[in-house]
Amino acid sequence: MINKLLILEQLDEQLLPLKKGFPIVPRTGWVRTLRKSLGLTVAQLAKRLGVASSRVVKIESAEIEGGITLRTLQTVADSINCRFVYGFVPKDSLANEINTRASRLAMEQLKRVEHTMNLEDQTVQKKRIVKQHEQLKNILLSRDWKHLW
Repeated sequence: MINKLLILEQLDEQLLPLKKGFPIVPRTGWVRTLRKSLGLTVAQLAKRLGVASSRVVKIESAEIEGGITLRTLQTVADSINCRFVYGFVPKDSLANEINTRASRLAMEQLKRVEHTMNLEDQTVQKKRIVKQHEQLKNILLSRDWKHLW
């Protein structure tokens, strides 16, 4: 468990710079924005790509609509001497995501047990529930995480 969480924390640390400064996709898309910034016309970019001008227009539209392939973006980036970067940036930390999921699952399991106990008129003290929650969460974290989902 500790080893897996440590690995997640290290990955979180590596992703932190992206979280802080990853640029938002321009309204007109990266392809059109960079093409225009470099002073390239549609025809000039088409020539660099070895395609018809209409294909460049389709590429720029597809990017805005979210229908462009990674391969196409890579090809365009190469043609304008750029490095194409692709990745996922977690909204929260990955370690927090795992801890939150284990905590939620532990609470769900405890609520089922608490409900059964209440039906049998055997209430459980709040302090004991908190302790059991922490213990169960740690057990869940010590197992294979595929069971968290």
